[in-house]
Parts: sequence; structure tokens; C-alpha cells
Amino acid sequence: MRPQARQSAEAQRLGCDMFIVPSASLIAKAAIEAVGAFDELLTGRQDDDLFCRIFSAGLARSLARRTSRS
Repeated sequence: MRPQARQSAEAQRLGCDMFIVPSASLIAKAAIEAVGAFDELLTGRQDDDLFCRIFSAGLARSLARRTSRS
């Protein structure tokens, strides 16, 4: 993917209303090794930073299923 197209795709993802529950997330060891672990220099929102890097690297998969009948 061209750098400009990649930046555009990342901006689109960040502009969406992503709702991620870190305590309900499973992250593959390979994904952590590819993007690095939590950034210890940040004073907050380390989980958001990690998920953005995982999404930007194209390593995110959704296993969400509907759990209720409404």
C-alpha cells in the first residue's frame, strides 16, 4: 500500500467510533511482537495506542458475535 493511501486508511479508522474493551480482547503474541508492547513513555491511553498500532499494521481480527436476542 502506498504511504499516502496507508495514511488515508489509518485516518479513516481513527475517525470511526471504535469501541474496544481491552479486558475482553485477545491479542496474539505475534501481533505484540510485530508492533511492540505498551509504550511506557505514555502517561495514559496506552491500550488505545496499542490497538491503533495493531489496526494500522493490518493485524486486527474481529470475533464478535451477537450474544443476545433483541
